[in-house]
Amino acid sequence: MSRDREQSGEAVAILTLRSLPGVGDRGLDRLVREFGTASAALDAPGRRFDRALGRAASHHRGVGRYRRGAVEVVDGALRAGVSVHPRGSRAYPPALLELHDP
Repeated sequence: MSRDREQSGEAVAILTLRSLPGVGDRGLDRLVREFGTASAALDAPGRRFDRALGRAASHHRGVGRYRRGAVEVVDGALRAGVSVHPRGSRAYPPALLELHDP
């Protein structure tokens, strides 16, 4: 898998998780800490995801509209020539990591 494709996939996973009811920024951070990546969190077994964040978010994980919306956003950015660099990628701007809540 190419690095751009991998970053796009992780960006889609981040946006998908972030759009789930009850996740929010802190919940997303908790999931990424727990599972290593947003993609791994999306693929995690239900019980493990529930323990990390709760049943409400877990229940909505399989609802396709959240992923479709995230794919549309990332694809639109790429079509517009915008690079997508999720936190954790080599190209993520280091200065952003200095923020209190990047």
